[in-house]
Amino acid sequence: MSTAEILVSIAGPGMNLVLAIVLAIVHTILVAQGVLSTGSDIHRVLYYAVVTNFVLMFFNLLRSAARWWARREQFMPYKHRAKFDEYARFGPFIVMAFALILRSLRCLFGRHFGVRVTCTSCSSRS
Repeated sequence: MSTAEILVSIAGPGMNLVLAIVLAIVHTILVAQGVLSTGSDIHRVLYYAVVTNFVLMFFNLLRSAARWWARREQFMPYKHRAKFDEYARFGPFIVMAFALILRSLRCLFGRHFGVRVTCTSCSSRS
C-alpha cells in the first residue's frame, strides 16, 4: 500500500473527527455562554451533527480497515503476520464493544446536553 493510498484512507475519518470536535467545541461554548438554550432547535441540530460525524467516522474507519485488510501482506512485515492473525479473530468483538460503549455514552451524556434519550436502559433510571 503506497503512502498516497494510506493518506486517502485516513482523510475521510480524519475530516469527520475534526469536524465533530470543532462542532462539539462550538456547541459547548454557545451553551456555556448562554447563547443557546438546551431546548432550542439549533442545539439539537448541533448535537446531532456531532453524533452523525462520529458515526460517519466509524463507518469510514471500517471501509479503510477493509481496504487495509485486503492488502495486509504488502503492508505488514512477515514476522508480525502470525501474531496479527491471532489477534484478528477478536475484531468482531471489539466492534460490538465499541458500539455498546457508544450507546452507553449516549445514555449517560445525552441528558447532560439536553437531548431526550429514549432507550430502555436509561428510562429505568429516570
